[in-house]
Amino acid sequence: MMADKLVIEQHETLAEALLNAQSEYPPLDKGSKVDTGKFSYMYADLAYTKKVTDPHLWKHGLVIRDRTEYKDGKEFLVSELTHITSKESEKSEIEVTDTSDMKGLGGNITYARRYNYWNLTGRIGEDDSENRPTQRRQQERQQAPPENNQSKEVIETIKGYEKQLSDLGHKPMERRKEVFNTTALGGLRDDDLKKYAEKLAAFIIAVKKKREQADDQS
Repeated sequence: MMADKLVIEQHETLAEALLNAQSEYPPLDKGSKVDTGKFSYMYADLAYTKKVTDPHLWKHGLVIRDRTEYKDGKEFLVSELTHITSKESEKSEIEVTDTSDMKGLGGNITYARRYNYWNLTGRIGEDDSENRPTQRRQQERQQAPPENNQSKEVIETIKGYEKQLSDLGHKPMERRKEVFNTTALGGLRDDDLKKYAEKLAAFIIAVKKKREQADDQS
């Protein structure tokens, strides 16, 4: 007997498809436990999360694929959520290089896949509320990288340029995604952000100059 054919609902954008999928997600049973000796927390493992979530993604034309990429000698686990109708996609990636043995690497990849999956689907797969231990929150704050004021300033500059582009009738978010393969600026290197800001500034000048020339000719 042949399995029933999957009927995919049509949506114009990835955001619309994901919103509809999210509205149908069942609650996650956080049945797995991490105990460090100092604190513990519950989370939903990846196999279970995918089992109860993937059918809703597929129904709305969404698929997630994982792959490894190498950048500057480091290995990253890259997960990509793709909307098959619009061809739009979003990425999430985590470095998995930092380990001295294959067992450790396997653990890093498993964690990265789980984190990327939660990030792309919008699922909350671990305790992150009043039940989350204060000790763990404090440790995470201590381990978090210091804020980079220079990056903040460059990002604000970029947003200002993008506002100008939008006012000129262009689509800055599409341009940003073409350059970085993501719409998120957080976590990008200062040098890359600065170069992008310079390119935006030059592009804005060129667009304005072209419009001025057109006005003069008319």
